[in-house]
Amino acid sequence: FPSPSPTITPAPSQPDTAEAREAKAKLDAIDLDLFKEYVCSTGISYQLWIIDPANYGIDEVPMTLGSATVEEDDAWLNQCNTYKDRLSEVDYGLLSDSDKLNYEIISRFIDDEISLSGTEYFDEPLVPYTGLHSNMPMTMTYLPLDDKEDVEIYLALLNDFGRLFDEIIAFEQEKSKRGMFMTDSAANNVIESCTEFIQSGDDCFLIGTFDEAIDELDELTVPEKTQYKADNLKAV
Repeated sequence: FPSPSPTITPAPSQPDTAEAREAKAKLDAIDLDLFKEYVCSTGISYQLWIIDPANYGIDEVPMTLGSATVEEDDAWLNQCNTYKDRLSEVDYGLLSDSDKLNYEIISRFIDDEISLSGTEYFDEPLVPYTGLHSNMPMTMTYLPLDDKEDVEIYLALLNDFGRLFDEIIAFEQEKSKRGMFMTDSAANNVIESCTEFIQSGDDCFLIGTFDEAIDELDELTVPEKTQYKADNLKAV
């Protein structure tokens, strides 16, 4: 006789009640706000993630590289506590299985972020080989340069490097005062990496990739292309 097929009991569906819909709406709003918080935190993340901001209710986003200050960390911690309070208002028992999983992921993320309070000076933005001094210039090569607006945004972000790294230097100086600066070998690796970038001169990859992209933009006039190339060279 053939073996009987196992009977699969379907998972109970969540009740389609006003309370259940409200719980889902609250969770979805938190999820969306966290997404917007991330993609709008820097002009780079916005350019890489967002095509149509209206789809997410996103208005104008400052085209900067974000901040590297402890004050910004404190503001983010306060925001995480607000998210935690909002999450506590979601009736977990009324969520579907998939929404429960999303709830747990968000809850774990927020708790992890809050647990980092007081550890700001343990952070190291200039990790040798993979720190901001290395990966941010490389990330710039992934930004879209499909039209004139993209070019203007790219140059605005490139010109913001000086401000951001002034903040990073101030942060590193404070770490040093607290006896929490990186090791000598790590510092030498960072200095060597920065020196190599500076010495690349006109051969810097940020010049070649930009020039190639500009040459392919038919909407730009020849004088505009020349000016944008000069602006990029000066910024680099």
